[in-house]
Amino acid sequence: MENLALIRSYEILADLLAGSRVYRDPTLTFPALCRMAGADPRLMQALLEAELGLGGEALLEALRRTDPSVLSRKSYPCEKK
Repeated sequence: MENLALIRSYEILADLLAGSRVYRDPTLTFPALCRMAGADPRLMQALLEAELGLGGEALLEALRRTDPSVLSRKSYPCEKK
């Protein structure tokens, strides 16, 4: 039964990341994301590492680095103001 709940939480977490893009919030931590998905952070960490080869914080950081909308909000030193 625990595995079924973890799988459901994994699906919720995926929807929060891909659909709602909650990772755009720079204050969001992996434990907070797990709470939103109804998951135990330790179990979700182990599942993410097994499935993706990344831990939770590393996944959030990777998504933040590659999201074009995050890049468009940054100002660059070479830009004229």
